[in-house]
Amino acid sequence: MRDVCSHIQMPKCVLKNFQNEKQTIFYYDFLSSKIKRGRAKTLNTEFGYYSEATEDYLRDNIETPFGRIMNLIKEITINRQFRVDPNTQSITFRFLHALLCRSREMVVSINKNSIFYQFLSPKEQHDYAVIFGLALADRERFYDDYFITFSINDSYVPFVLPMQGLYSYTFSPSKYTCLNFPITPKHAITLVHKRHAASFIENRMIKMISVTDPRIAHMLNVRAFMAEKRFNKSYVISNQQKELELLVDQLIYEEAIK
Repeated sequence: MRDVCSHIQMPKCVLKNFQNEKQTIFYYDFLSSKIKRGRAKTLNTEFGYYSEATEDYLRDNIETPFGRIMNLIKEITINRQFRVDPNTQSITFRFLHALLCRSREMVVSINKNSIFYQFLSPKEQHDYAVIFGLALADRERFYDDYFITFSINDSYVPFVLPMQGLYSYTFSPSKYTCLNFPITPKHAITLVHKRHAASFIENRMIKMISVTDPRIAHMLNVRAFMAEKRFNKSYVISNQQKELELLVDQLIYEEAIK
């Protein structure tokens, strides 16, 4: 099979939503500690990282179905209440499983704990991590205790996207934890634990979360930034350089006062 250029973790179908009007993405690189510019087509790619067979599998079974879900989200979020059918939830959760399995940390973790794995070529290791990881995640059903709602950002501060996808934050005033996955600067998929369903579900309709205060939007971005720094150490992506600069300044300040 021929080698292909692969998006290592976050696929283009999500990255392109964070391009500005000049088709540019701004991203903070934790390895170099610098803000850079890129494009959805080439950001975080590597030639021959996955085999062609794995690329085809991810495209047909993970990315294309989720692309349809993203288009659906933009339609249903016109109203502030909606229904999520089981198929939408299943496709979304599987996409989130894939993000976990496509992280470099997944490859490193398996390599540390498997003698067999060390005899595989790098490409075979990458294929194994994502395919084996997806099978395990599907079996364990990591997000079965959660249901989906959406956060709509009506503030002037755009959502930023951590390369790992999900990050957690505490929802006020109830003080319980939600999981957030921005899919555009204005939309995020939000996972809420089923124990809190009474606060969100009424007459089988799910309420959305409205973010109108720019301070709250920025607070969510801080959570995204710090989660990526702690767990994935790759990139945080935005359509605005200014918001990344504010996040970096805050990181520098917090590290200085420790």
